[in-house]
Amino acid sequence: MLEFPASYAQERMWFFHRLDRANPSYHVPLLLRLCGRLDPERLERALERVTDRHEILRTTYTDEGGELRQRVHDRLPVPFDRIALAAPPADGPSPVTRDPAVATLVGEFVRAPFDLAAGPPLRVRLLRLAADDHLLMLCQHHIATDGWSLGVLVGELDAAYRDVPLPEPAIQYADYAEWRRATLTGDALDAELDHWRSRLGANPPRLALPTDRPRPQEPTFRGARVDFALSPETSDAIRAVGRRHGASLYMTVLAAWSALLHRYGAGGDLVIGTLLANRENEQVAPLLGLFVNTLPVRVDLTGEPAFAELLGRVRTATLDVLAHQDTPTEKIIERLRPGREDGGNPLFQVLFALQNFAGQHLELGGLDVERVDDEEESTRFDLELHVWEHPGHLRGALVFDTDLFDRATAERMVEHLRTLLAAVSADPGAPLATLPLRPEEDERRLRDRLAAGGGPVVLDGHGRVPPEGVPGDVWEGSRRTGERGRVRPDGTAEILTEAGPDGRLPDLVRADGRRVLRADLEDALLRAE
Repeated sequence: MLEFPASYAQERMWFFHRLDRANPSYHVPLLLRLCGRLDPERLERALERVTDRHEILRTTYTDEGGELRQRVHDRLPVPFDRIALAAPPADGPSPVTRDPAVATLVGEFVRAPFDLAAGPPLRVRLLRLAADDHLLMLCQHHIATDGWSLGVLVGELDAAYRDVPLPEPAIQYADYAEWRRATLTGDALDAELDHWRSRLGANPPRLALPTDRPRPQEPTFRGARVDFALSPETSDAIRAVGRRHGASLYMTVLAAWSALLHRYGAGGDLVIGTLLANRENEQVAPLLGLFVNTLPVRVDLTGEPAFAELLGRVRTATLDVLAHQDTPTEKIIERLRPGREDGGNPLFQVLFALQNFAGQHLELGGLDVERVDDEEESTRFDLELHVWEHPGHLRGALVFDTDLFDRATAERMVEHLRTLLAAVSADPGAPLATLPLRPEEDERRLRDRLAAGGGPVVLDGHGRVPPEGVPGDVWEGSRRTGERGRVRPDGTAEILTEAGPDGRLPDLVRADGRRVLRADLEDALLRAE
């Protein structure tokens, strides 16, 4: 058995694992539906060959005097369970995981805790749906994998299943971890951390959105997801906007996501987490392991810029992050020591990721392979926007913290994002505040329905109904009252008597049933006596 220091990223995963071993937030499942004649014994032997090639799949972890160490074993068998479904899955909507029996088996498989001190960080289950139909479930702990590694794992399983020889890896993950610790230390590390401190400040701004419920003191990490797809026309238009402004697809969608959060009352200074593959070195590209780095991008939306100007700001911020992407997030947190008083993530509460694995063509021994999306049951952030680039279109998923948001809120946010993306594609020179979040016909009908209630109506500065919970101006008929308010879930207007989430104070407040200037509130209350 060999022993090596753990990487910085593994240390953070170990911390969360020890904090709550039953929390599946850092379990990484991969579900593949295999149609065709499958040889289960051959597949199991292929898995053994992949495990022999990659030490990270034969690694356990031990804490020695506060230092996490990797222990690489000569042999560490990966559990490979085979289960036959009692009855074929019920015919119905895709995916197959919506079948109750399949969903139960997948759920218990994904949620089962890992024993990282004694067992492998990977387990496998093969579910027989029919003679020529199987669901292959792989689940790894995040301490040993990332999104890029999933593609490498499937590719090597395919090669091993077909007895195709592969070149031996030049290095192993433990070599990488040891090298990173040796090179990113002392003055070099201090210089990187000083840069991040200059970008984020001593107290990075916290992104606060209107929520359906108050944040609990102890987060449960329960999550759910809303999947969506963008039309080929919208997808092509988004790519074209980026090209015209010298920005990548990643930068363009991040700018749109930032604009939507801004319109939802998040403010003009946002810190958004983003995933970086960290695979520039050709020696680490074919390895399995945790290389991905989650870093903060600070986005400036002050001054109500046009989308094209925002895109330029996001491009500059993104290039800066890329230039310093080797800095471990864990070390940034240690240096800044941002507060965690509300139980949220210390650097950012919202994530954006442009994923590439979903677009890969998956093969396994000549079988028809389909990746099956599992139902999201956990999240580490308030909101996560994931976008996958396919040849003809873009597909996305909004993962949300169910402690904070209802599904209806997440679905509405997805529809608003879809409308905003179409709008910026058509007119990137439009100021952010003017971008529609709903089709014009829907906007008119919503405004009319709110007005039909007979009470005041809340509108933004351009006559549109703001998202639920986001402050706007109060109108009675065609007259602006001078008050500030926000739309309640039932469609009525809540009049604000103090600064709303956007920091703006109302011009008028109510005292004894009358509207008075905010500066005159004290005199009005005294006269009311």
